[in-house]
Amino acid sequence: MPYGLPAWFVYTTVFIFGTSIGSFLNVIIWRMPRGESIVEPPSHCPSCNARLTLIDLFPLLSYLFLRGKCRHCGAKISSRYFWIELLIGLWWLLIFWYVGVQQGMWIRTAGMLAFTTTLIAIFFIDLEHYEIPHELSLFAIFVGLGTDIWALVAGEGSALRLWHVHGVPIPGSVFGLFAGHVLFALIFIVSNIIYSRRMADEEDETPAPAPGGSKIMAALEWVLFVPFAWIMVIVDLIRAAIRKKKPEELDDDTPAFGFGDVMLAAAIGANLGLLRSGVGFFLALLIGTLVSLGLMAGKRKGLKSQVPFGPFLVAGAFLAIFFTSQIVNWYLTVSGLKP
Repeated sequence: MPYGLPAWFVYTTVFIFGTSIGSFLNVIIWRMPRGESIVEPPSHCPSCNARLTLIDLFPLLSYLFLRGKCRHCGAKISSRYFWIELLIGLWWLLIFWYVGVQQGMWIRTAGMLAFTTTLIAIFFIDLEHYEIPHELSLFAIFVGLGTDIWALVAGEGSALRLWHVHGVPIPGSVFGLFAGHVLFALIFIVSNIIYSRRMADEEDETPAPAPGGSKIMAALEWVLFVPFAWIMVIVDLIRAAIRKKKPEELDDDTPAFGFGDVMLAAAIGANLGLLRSGVGFFLALLIGTLVSLGLMAGKRKGLKSQVPFGPFLVAGAFLAIFFTSQIVNWYLTVSGLKP
């Protein structure tokens, strides 16, 4: 244990801090898709707008003590708040034990906690609203890059994934970032072509929600991904040609695969590196295919129905964190590549 502290004290502290982060995550999940600030105004009841105090906001216990109701107006509080707080608390314990205690990588532990907690927020937002806030993906990308830099400065070699190109050490987060971005950018282009062809044939356009985010975040997106700015240009030109319109006449259609998924894939690559993110992407596509087929078999979704892909990317990434070695060894054994 770090600093020689008792195990029970460390695990209890991690759990309590995790539930507190879970409480803040509830704010992000509720406000960010609605274009609201996550800082102002202070936490309040959405029914009566009464400002909430510590007795209303204490993780887990407040919900139980108040019996899932607002203390001021008696309005019912969604149980999701309680379960997300509990989920984050337990998840922090798991990551702390697996990455920190078992592997002794404390810098990687801090980065993995920040990264995976962000993914959980993305999971619930995309599942409900069919959108992935670029701010969260950008934050996760900076976490991956920052963790490698932190490990380099601190000299924690076990946590630093270095690739040597012509003798120049390059952090693995950089390779993972670009690999994830390029792979899903190509999928993004292909899915948009398919979608535009279908829309052109049916002459039935579905407008997408108006893009959100601040000018600062938009600038960051372009600065970070300036080598890939051609993606959006190519996509618009292809869509315009298929739809027989000028690029400026295109409205913001809802494509089969969104650019938010591209940025999320880049974030996963930046944090998991080439191998783990590759396994995670494969698992995401596999899980997404199986779930979609199941939904269609149960007649809950059709061929033209939208299914958010972000939750599958998150699920694939989480499985890759724990099972990449086992999956790779199994594949090498089955394929006969392992001696």
